[in-house]
Amino acid sequence: MNDLQELIAKGKPFLRQYLEEHGVEIVKHGGTDFFKCISPDHPDRNPSNGFIKGTEDQQFHCFSCQVSGDVYTAASLLEGKPLYGIGFIRDN
Repeated sequence: MNDLQELIAKGKPFLRQYLEEHGVEIVKHGGTDFFKCISPDHPDRNPSNGFIKGTEDQQFHCFSCQVSGDVYTAASLLEGKPLYGIGFIRDN
């Protein structure tokens, strides 16, 4: 189980890279990086999503719809990848 947790932790620093590779435009405003919400349930017109301070860009939060997560949550929202079970291990 520790090996799985270590593997999951190794993927978390790649949130920004993952978002950029999937066409998410990250813009700087007032010293903070923002992007349009990636939740398919939130048709965001203005960037309302940002990286949570103190997480080294490993966690995001939408200040409008309140969706939050890490690179795996982003993969679930953008690509429909599972967040748990054998599918999580196989597809991520």
